[in-house]
Amino acid sequence: MGELVSEFLNRAVREVMTTDPATVHPTQHLSVVRHAMMASHGHHVPVVDEGRFIGLLAPADLLRVLPANAYEQAPEVVDRMLDRVTVRAAMQEDVVTVGPNLALRDAARQLMGGGFHCLPVVDDRRHLLGLLTTSDLVRALLDAGDHRR
Repeated sequence: MGELVSEFLNRAVREVMTTDPATVHPTQHLSVVRHAMMASHGHHVPVVDEGRFIGLLAPADLLRVLPANAYEQAPEVVDRMLDRVTVRAAMQEDVVTVGPNLALRDAARQLMGGGFHCLPVVDDRRHLLGLLTTSDLVRALLDAGDHRR
């Protein structure tokens, strides 16, 4: 069992990351982000400008700009509230990123130490290649275990 875990943790991020995540531009409104999260069943939406990663949005970022009772409202009302705020105004800019060749062991340490659930994967010019989420790690670990049987 220890060999399986060690083998898994030595794999590269690129092998298990989510490729081609839904992205948004900093000038778009937050209603676009809400729809992207719903459509992709994702919790994180990268912000890109000319292909370069510049920020990240999570559901908490949307909640931060809405009144406490917003989700008691009809979806159209929530969208109108979110249309008042641009992506740039709500996005997280100081985001830890990783390269595609980083070992999963090191990526998992960053996730655990940082208290977040997503690492944008970028190349050396900050072009977005994908996202590594805690769900990606769990799914890949389960797949690795299933293939060993």
